[in-house]
Amino acid sequence: MTFFRISSILAAIPFMLFFNSCMNVQYVGKSFPPTKNAAVYMHESEIPVKHYSIIGKAVATGHYNDYSGDDIKEGLRNKARENGADAVLIIDYEVLPNRYVREDQMLSEKRTNAWSIPDDSGSTIKNMRQNFDYGYGDVGKAPSNRVKTYKRVYRALFLKYKKDE
Repeated sequence: MTFFRISSILAAIPFMLFFNSCMNVQYVGKSFPPTKNAAVYMHESEIPVKHYSIIGKAVATGHYNDYSGDDIKEGLRNKARENGADAVLIIDYEVLPNRYVREDQMLSEKRTNAWSIPDDSGSTIKNMRQNFDYGYGDVGKAPSNRVKTYKRVYRALFLKYKKDE
């Protein structure tokens, strides 16, 4: 290899690391003029209005060690504001081995109840937090034959409040 080829490869490493650890927020749906604020809700019962419409769906992903749940929610909030949503309703939360997360397939993924409003028990999120945050998710401490890198995956609906009819 020539010196220039090696130096080009070495120069690209920081960019690859940066792009590998980025948060990714994808949105499919309607867009309206941007809003100044978008509330984030974990349960439908928390939404303060009775009448709203679902304007789209979003998926946010980020490496487990680099982004907290609050970081992911903030990314969803920003994307919602950009698209004119009044609120974000988190409907699903998973922590998956990094190799199983393909951002290009997250929005089209057909999971049971993945795009419907769940009951207000919050069992999916509660169970994931208990199992991962307090147990098997000791990233870097797993035996060498186990997965060591994970991504947080949040699925959400963007909501637009309806004017009183």
